[in-house]
Amino acid sequence: MSLLPEEIRRAEPFRRALAEFLAGGMDGGRFTGIRVPWGFYSHRGHRLYMGRVRVAAGRLSPRQARAIALAAAAHGAGTHLTTRQDIQIHGLRIEETAAVVARLAEDDLSTRGGGGNTVRNVTACPLAGICPEEAFDVGGYAVALTGLLLRREGSFDLPRKFKVALSGCARDCAACGVNDVGLIAALRGGERGFTVLAGGGMGRESRVGGVLEDFIPAEEAGACVEAVKNVFARHGDRKNRRRNRLRFLIEAIGFDRFARLCREERAALRPDGSLRLRPEPPRGDAPPAGAGGIPAPARSDVRPQRQPGFSVAELRVPRGDIPADALLRLADLEADYPGIEFRTTQGQNLAVAWVRNESVPELLGRAGAILGDPAHAGTLLDIVACKGSLTCNLGLCNAPGLAAVLEEGVRREFMRSPLFPRVRIRVNGCPNNCAGAPVGMLSFSGLVRRAEGRPVPFYSCLVGGRPAGAATRLAREAGVLPAKAVPEFLRRFLRRIEEAAAGGDAAEVIEAGGEAIARGIIADLGAVPPHAANPDFYRDWGSDEEFSLRGIGPGECGAGIIDMIESDLREAGKALEEAERGDFRADGIRRALFLSSRALLVVRGKDPRDEEAAFAAFAGEFIETGIASRDFARTAEVFRRTTDDLPRGGRRAAYIHARDLLAHVRGIYGGMDSSFRFPGRGGAAPGAAGGPLDVRGVPCPLNFAKILLALEKVPPGGVLEIILDGGAGSAATRRSIEAEGCAILAEEERDGRLLLRVRRGERRE
Repeated sequence: MSLLPEEIRRAEPFRRALAEFLAGGMDGGRFTGIRVPWGFYSHRGHRLYMGRVRVAAGRLSPRQARAIALAAAAHGAGTHLTTRQDIQIHGLRIEETAAVVARLAEDDLSTRGGGGNTVRNVTACPLAGICPEEAFDVGGYAVALTGLLLRREGSFDLPRKFKVALSGCARDCAACGVNDVGLIAALRGGERGFTVLAGGGMGRESRVGGVLEDFIPAEEAGACVEAVKNVFARHGDRKNRRRNRLRFLIEAIGFDRFARLCREERAALRPDGSLRLRPEPPRGDAPPAGAGGIPAPARSDVRPQRQPGFSVAELRVPRGDIPADALLRLADLEADYPGIEFRTTQGQNLAVAWVRNESVPELLGRAGAILGDPAHAGTLLDIVACKGSLTCNLGLCNAPGLAAVLEEGVRREFMRSPLFPRVRIRVNGCPNNCAGAPVGMLSFSGLVRRAEGRPVPFYSCLVGGRPAGAATRLAREAGVLPAKAVPEFLRRFLRRIEEAAAGGDAAEVIEAGGEAIARGIIADLGAVPPHAANPDFYRDWGSDEEFSLRGIGPGECGAGIIDMIESDLREAGKALEEAERGDFRADGIRRALFLSSRALLVVRGKDPRDEEAAFAAFAGEFIETGIASRDFARTAEVFRRTTDDLPRGGRRAAYIHARDLLAHVRGIYGGMDSSFRFPGRGGAAPGAAGGPLDVRGVPCPLNFAKILLALEKVPPGGVLEIILDGGAGSAATRRSIEAEGCAILAEEERDGRLLLRVRRGERRE
């Protein structure tokens, strides 16, 4: 029910840009820079698009729900509830996106700021204003803050995305601790105010925000958030796409200096009266007649509001997906239950607030007829899942496919378990963690691993996360396992937790001992069988085809490369930890030497199958070219002589060599730019001269890495001819080439192969 500024809702600027693009007057790269901040992302394959609609504080009137449903029905294929309380419309054709923007604007909705380097949707506790435990209603402040920030200069041109959340009490239902800025309601001497956290975030390197201000008056929250945003805009890294979130700026300059800059900026802003935060007035519904005698129904998914006579019912929406016609029918319930209001939740569900207690059973029955089975919200059956590889260009694994399989297992074995009402599961399709794995009690994040030289869908298992403001507990990684082993892992894990809890608090048991339990199970399930013995392990859930990275979108072939590098570096670190705990065991040291040497070779288009090949390739590609130190030229020798028969002193020396090698490789990786170049590099790139570069038979992302290497030898404006496998999989490689600033001059597909002529652009920074 947000009141967005008129200049944000206005559809004309986007309509003009789209018309110019469709008429051929604007190239695709420039239009991408326009459509993404307007909240439109391409699906995999680039034929269809997704529009992300802002829903400030998750508050949605039936009228607005109807508008989204009608837009989806007319132009898209369905809607999806996100963990940031947005609603996505999927399956849009690009030429229809302007019509969607215009239709949404009629009902005070917009996709503006739904993507890109912008102020994203301002979230809040979904029960804000109706929760009996809140200090005060933060929802109205979230709505007001949305309008304030979106009117300000620079909110759509930041170094990276900027996320803000508000919670009404220390339970931190909005996960303020892992947002760029988190505002937690507090009362001091009867005065409303906020504790301000800054620098939190989830992703490949999650962080819990630090306390920027212990208490500020509520009306000053707008100036405080604007000050943080301005400091980020002025000092944030706009080049390094892997480290340009606010938390990395704070890491670089230190929290004390960051806090000082924010306070100085806030002092400069203080005279600006437009920054005083004035919340929307709360609803003042009178209690229904006889409200005191009609209690709320005793159900886990129904809660009494702090307003007598009213309840809020949370509808479980499996994996956050609602067909357009179902959302429309839910919106139409207003005719029979006047005054209801929808709340999108961080758990991808839809809560219905302001339901009279006596109407709750009937409303739930009608909602069940619409959604199928909306019961059991907030339970073990209510699994949060991002869209993963189904639509997302960054998605590595089919998160909804795995979530559906896990739900089936819960229905078979755990509906009557004492864990059922206490445990929640989150499934992410990649390490970006859109499903919130770092604060999940039990979570899985998609990865890519290799077995027999083939890519295999894997998941990292994270245990024991919990949002709690500055005391937020980030989940700990217990290990990684193949996607096809996750259902059996879950079954064993839950049985072990049942035994350990024995009637106690399952959440406390998982926090205290869940990691150790998970590690033990993963040790038994983590191996990938040979392809000949069980090819199913080499397929993702929901697919009959061999797993690959085909379909990853423009520039995101690089996401697969980075994932492979970080996987090897992470496992090398674990191998060293195990070696040290085992009195410098040889097998851990040898594994760390191999993984550290192999990690960066994917950038060179190489995928060595054994240790000796990895050491030789690392020496040739990194040591001989001056990127890596010659101190590590003897790594192969250290590997060969490190056995359990070596005296302890010798094993310790080998451990130190492996430890230093890993640190050195991590340093090289840290200096790699976004086009996979290293400072001080020399040497020749394969395929850059002497005829076309032939990468047929080379899987993605290795083929893309080889192409990048070859382009390094081509001067700006020069032309490289490339031969690669034809078919649908080549589309991602073509888009990634263009995303590197290169132009495809000609392409021809014949006899199952694709011939490209590529002109190199200027060197990207």
